[in-house]
Amino acid sequence: MRRHIPFFTSTTEQVIEWDHIESITPALYSGPNSKSPTGHPVIRIGGVIVDTRTGEKTSELDVPTYRLIGEPNTVYGLLRFLQENPDQRHLLSDVDSVELLRPPPLLERFRISRSTEPTS
Repeated sequence: MRRHIPFFTSTTEQVIEWDHIESITPALYSGPNSKSPTGHPVIRIGGVIVDTRTGEKTSELDVPTYRLIGEPNTVYGLLRFLQENPDQRHLLSDVDSVELLRPPPLLERFRISRSTEPTS
């Protein structure tokens, strides 16, 4: 995760092993001092998380979706799929793994949504 402060950029790297992930859920984050009722969407990963720089352990990691390169629902779906299907994690090591983060073309998404709508 990269945080931008004028004239200063810091990078924090936190590592969580697949076997230590207990939950992956969508959530809203409004900040520790925010009184605003609106929140920013995050993907909350629960488990044993280790900060590689300090060695500190935490129980949750919030991944802000606005910082993701991939579409947030696609990333969330991929994480859930790989958590539930450990035998498929080798897909991330392939050269074509970037295709897993690319959503289907817009026309195909429209077609899929029309086919799942109930008819009256």
